[in-house]
Amino acid sequence: MRRIDVIVLHHSGGNATASSTDVTGELRFEVIKKDQHDNAIQEHWGENYVMDYHFVIGPTGIVFKGMPMEQVAFHCANYQINLNSLGICFLGNFEITKPSKEQLKAGIDKVKELMSYFGVALDHVKKHSDFVATDCPGKNFPYEQFIQELKEPTEFDKAFDLMTRLGIFKPYGDLDTYKDKLISRRELAVILARVLEHGGA
Repeated sequence: MRRIDVIVLHHSGGNATASSTDVTGELRFEVIKKDQHDNAIQEHWGENYVMDYHFVIGPTGIVFKGMPMEQVAFHCANYQINLNSLGICFLGNFEITKPSKEQLKAGIDKVKELMSYFGVALDHVKKHSDFVATDCPGKNFPYEQFIQELKEPTEFDKAFDLMTRLGIFKPYGDLDTYKDKLISRRELAVILARVLEHGGA
């Protein structure tokens, strides 16, 4: 897996949906993906180039998977940033409209997950416009609010901290290592044994 240092926020710059029946934005996502893939073929970037973004977030909060995270996507118009970054695109034109609450929440959750997994610092969650001359992700994208929300602990964070304080998770690196990864049945058995030691649920 390549090193990820930066998460870059974008908007698609067009309508969030392809039609009145495209409530989730899935059709719009597919159109963007096809256009960007076709462009990649013309540029000789290879058949396996999926699209310019790693994740795309629709207006109802559905997160669509784009380019696999292990692959570089050309989302930033800055080659060096592209090498070590992930591109997150919100469907819509936020020069004109605002992202929905559901869209923002899904974006915050996804970015928190990626920050934790890759160890990306909060000050490395950037707007596209931080790197190139563009309005992206739009004047109506609430970037400062978005960053503030990233500082707030999630329910998962609070639960993990509680389990650590109770001694169910040990703070010396054994099960802490698996905070954001799947665990085996053997590791789950250890956790359940510790719960029983502390008097059950």
